[in-house]
Amino acid sequence: MANRNEIKVLKELESDGWKVLNRGAPDFLCIKVSNGNIEDSKFVEVKAGSDKLTYEQAIYRKVLKQLGAQYEIRYV
Repeated sequence: MANRNEIKVLKELESDGWKVLNRGAPDFLCIKVSNGNIEDSKFVEVKAGSDKLTYEQAIYRKVLKQLGAQYEIRYV
């Protein structure tokens, strides 16, 4: 969270009982566009070697999959 407005919203969400994650989001949101329409989308997390997902990244993965989003981990 970098600015004052984001901090204000973060505090409001937490006071409403939400746990707010602000690190560990997937590295890429990828879309395929045809004639101005989004035809396909997926989230991609990039990891080096045998690196594992952080706790926050694992939560993002679980929530995105529950929402029906495509999610993949690319190892380099």
